[in-house]
Amino acid sequence: GSSPRLRSVNNLLGRQVWECDPDLGTPEERAKVEKARWEFAEHRFERKHSSDLLMRMQFAKENPQKLDLPAVKLGENEEVTEEAVWNSLKRTNEDGGWGMHIEGHSTMLGSSLNYVALRLLGEGPNAGDGAIEKCRKWILDHGGATFTASWGEFWLSVLGVFDWSGNNPVPPELWLLPYHLPFHPGRMSCYIRMVCLPMSYIYGKKFVGPVTPVVLELRNELYKVHYDQIDWNKARTECAKEDMCNPHSSVQDILWSIIHKFVEPVLIHWPGRKLREKALATAMRHIHYEDGCTRYINLGAVPKPMRRTGRGISFHDRHPDPDPNSVAFKRHIARVYDYLWIAEDGMKMQIYDGSQVWDTGFTVEALVATDLVKEIGPTLNRGHPSLRIRSKLFSLWKLLDNCPGDFEKWHRHISNGGWTFTTADDGWQVSDCTRTALKACLLLSKISPEIISEPLETERQYDAVNCLMSFMEIIGVFLQTAMASYSQYRNIFPVWALIEYRRRVLLAGKK
Repeated sequence: GSSPRLRSVNNLLGRQVWECDPDLGTPEERAKVEKARWEFAEHRFERKHSSDLLMRMQFAKENPQKLDLPAVKLGENEEVTEEAVWNSLKRTNEDGGWGMHIEGHSTMLGSSLNYVALRLLGEGPNAGDGAIEKCRKWILDHGGATFTASWGEFWLSVLGVFDWSGNNPVPPELWLLPYHLPFHPGRMSCYIRMVCLPMSYIYGKKFVGPVTPVVLELRNELYKVHYDQIDWNKARTECAKEDMCNPHSSVQDILWSIIHKFVEPVLIHWPGRKLREKALATAMRHIHYEDGCTRYINLGAVPKPMRRTGRGISFHDRHPDPDPNSVAFKRHIARVYDYLWIAEDGMKMQIYDGSQVWDTGFTVEALVATDLVKEIGPTLNRGHPSLRIRSKLFSLWKLLDNCPGDFEKWHRHISNGGWTFTTADDGWQVSDCTRTALKACLLLSKISPEIISEPLETERQYDAVNCLMSFMEIIGVFLQTAMASYSQYRNIFPVWALIEYRRRVLLAGKK
């Protein structure tokens, strides 16, 4: 859990990772772990979700039976590879494909990416007790990998099994536009913006990894026609019906076609190349800033590997000859483990690095609601390093400062006084988590100091209230991670802004 590559504002307080200790526990105890895993595999089509039995087994050692069960190992290199293969094979649906999530129907995105991942991990085209072959049949029966969704096209292009010309444009030049334009990336939702940022950088680079024998084999396995005969322009607008959530509008397709056919060719050749290089440098500065603000955790599991790849590409461009171990890339790797989780269904990557503040806040509310203050006092003050439920913990998880420098320039909101969803290292304040944590601290402050020590300072409470108020809209609702103002409505569409102003202010005032 500790590494010199890790950066933290509170000594990694609240971080949750699995560590490898292959010698811990007896053979009988390890056999129980394996039994739980294989029982899940046998019933995976009836019960697709896990019950976190491995974590429960570890907690069971603290009960009166004094069980001494081993920690589940998540090791380096070979152990992780075997675990990933074993887990992914179990995740197949009965039709042979993979879904977007554990209980989802098979999709081209899930099937193609999992198929490629297993092949890269060393599985042969006919390995896995027929699972690989069955998945390949599902992909081909549904049109081939050209019908995958945009994120799938992106990663397949990075790997070299999908041509970049088959992607709809994600031009990094958008980051050079004036901020007052309604389609500037800074006006996007933070979740969309944090995904589009590294995507635009890598798209602008048109980066392709080494073309290995496995990559060449995948080019033949994923498509119904020969790789050289694929109509990549047609592939830009193809999407399997299983993946289609919101069909593209005609306006979107026309706009993408114009950028793809007329704008992009100009930007990849001189003199337009100069503008592309400036845009790439701007996008990378945004990536640097976000990596620093989040201590390389980043805003979720989707942008995390994209940013890591982008930093690796950037380092390689500046240092074309040396060892590939940039400091930033190493720091990204060290934070991958924050997302990994083990249960009887194997290893998986969480969408976030936890929910520590959320869990702790609701736990405090539940305990205090019992009116058993004296009985739960020892629990609230026990000081367990991974879950210490008291005001001091909330204080340490609290964001004490805004992001460094001119944070508005980097499209960040104020964060001083807020709490994140997970730990302070996450760096993204969230309004509902701030409310939950502040409420928990106020509940704890009503309990006798003899039972609960170290209440949250009054100044910290005021900071939290100020942070919360900054999220409030005109009509009184609170946004999650940013604020939308009348000026933003006005810039997006003036007539709509007037209608919104009438509805939210004038009519609301009469009511």
